[in-house]
Amino acid sequence: MADPVMNGEPWNGPADSFGALINVMKRILLPTLFAATLTAHAQTNSLWLRHSAISPDGATIAFCFQGDVWRVPTGGGEAVPLTTNEAYDHTPVWSRDGKQIAFTSNRHGNNDVFVMPATGGTPVRLTFHGNGEIASDFSADGTQVVFYGTRQDDVKHQQFPVGGLGELYTVPANGGRPLQVSTVAMQNARYSPDGRLIAYHDRKGYEDNWRKHHTSSVTRDIWTFNPATKEYKQLTSFPGEDRNPVWSNDGSTLFYLSEERGSFNVHRMPASGGTSTQVSRFTDHPVRYLSISDSGTLCFSYRGSYTR
Repeated sequence: MADPVMNGEPWNGPADSFGALINVMKRILLPTLFAATLTAHAQTNSLWLRHSAISPDGATIAFCFQGDVWRVPTGGGEAVPLTTNEAYDHTPVWSRDGKQIAFTSNRHGNNDVFVMPATGGTPVRLTFHGNGEIASDFSADGTQVVFYGTRQDDVKHQQFPVGGLGELYTVPANGGRPLQVSTVAMQNARYSPDGRLIAYHDRKGYEDNWRKHHTSSVTRDIWTFNPATKEYKQLTSFPGEDRNPVWSNDGSTLFYLSEERGSFNVHRMPASGGTSTQVSRFTDHPVRYLSISDSGTLCFSYRGSYTR
């Protein structure tokens, strides 16, 4: 596939993007990317739109703004809050049928995982552990919510600033007992469309999530895990950061964020491993919070603000 272009020139994104850009690649095959913008408030500037997540049908984006979860049409329009709580609600993820959203909230102290109807309603608490947990996906059949937590690390003996390395778990979407998937620290874990593999980025030790352009022994890499065979496969080895993998709908390709060629941008590679290809070419500021719809619409944030 050719490098993305806009009007015959390399595409670098709009000059004053907001916090949740939508970049459409029809079936992830066409080389042209199109940009659209969202508005969280009709008349005012909105800052720090975070954790953007596009729905499976590509029609809606859930995101975090001022500590609540919101939704907005991808084509633009009025954003509607799904939560209105004094706590910090964040990191929404969609069920495969688009009917539910799981999210993370500290409304009971530490972070816990909740689930609610995607159109709004009363959230149901799914996890009750004393250590923090963060939702990352639904299982392929939609019956389980995947989350990252530090259940095996004694909070009294965790050393600052690491706070434990964590493990991966699932919990029934309608409530029940969590089950451990792996003792490995698997963050931003996402099931493949057929449910056979899990893509994730690793956590080797403490590093600030917002630090840019660093190389060290703890930078993240992209991996896959096969729950049936317990096989772990490392896909990236760039000395800097590779994060936030998402699957194409046919399961053949992984898209992820990387600083391999400068600022964080979207890259893609075969799900079985191989050569990576840069997809977006933003400069100066990092791309964050990557998600993808079933039709191949990539959604991510850039610059954290929108100027009307």
